[in-house]
Amino acid sequence: MRKVTVVTLAAAATLGATPGLANAAPSDDLVAGSGQGLQNTPFGPLPLHVNVDARGDTDGARGHTTEHGQDGAYIRGEVQCVNAVGNEAVLLVQIEKSNVPFVPVGSFFWRKVIDNGEGAGGPPDQTGAFPATFPICPAPAALPIVAHPIDQGNFVVRDAGS
Repeated sequence: MRKVTVVTLAAAATLGATPGLANAAPSDDLVAGSGQGLQNTPFGPLPLHVNVDARGDTDGARGHTTEHGQDGAYIRGEVQCVNAVGNEAVLLVQIEKSNVPFVPVGSFFWRKVIDNGEGAGGPPDQTGAFPATFPICPAPAALPIVAHPIDQGNFVVRDAGS
């Protein structure tokens, strides 16, 4: 039953992220998709399922991220800004909902997403996050956020400037 639930959630998340592709203006950076695997956190790698649907630019953005842990952890955040450079993007996210005591509502974190292309033969996409103690927009593209390869899923990063 658990396997069916995970597959159903993954399929729903992938379908839920697709509208971001259609709604993004040509001048908007875009980050959309979902992935699961070990994700870098300040407390070490944790198994998470991450969903991203964000579009906008360095001055403002629309969209959300959600993170589901195998232990029942749930975090939902509103994207404040998107900075895509090539196949990498950094998002500033403010927490809207959380059942994790050390990730309070109102706090901020940086989410990095690396789109390594399509296809089973290519390298997996990557993502990681880090607390944003000084939340600023634009999200600095050069932040040293460790991004781990995802085990399943796909992210799309579109740099409107290229």
